[in-house]
Amino acid sequence: MSLSVTIFDPLFLLVALVAVSLGFSKNYIIPLTAVFLGLLAETLAMKATPGHQWGESFPTMIASGIIQTIIAYFIVAWRRKRKNRCKSELTGA
Repeated sequence: MSLSVTIFDPLFLLVALVAVSLGFSKNYIIPLTAVFLGLLAETLAMKATPGHQWGESFPTMIASGIIQTIIAYFIVAWRRKRKNRCKSELTGA
């Protein structure tokens, strides 16, 4: 994996957070976002690294996309749970 892709990891996590936030209630949001992140990471690796052919590290990029999407899912779930708990405390329910 190239250094340029690891530099973009925070960006990929941000993309995963936005995607999961928008489609949180959908069952397919984790696999869809993971595949999208894998494609994005592989494309950036190809563009940034001379001699890198598209698809050389695709399984690795998909695996990292799955991990980042699962992390984003738990962050969004925690944030929504905390927001709902604070809202219920304010209303006294």
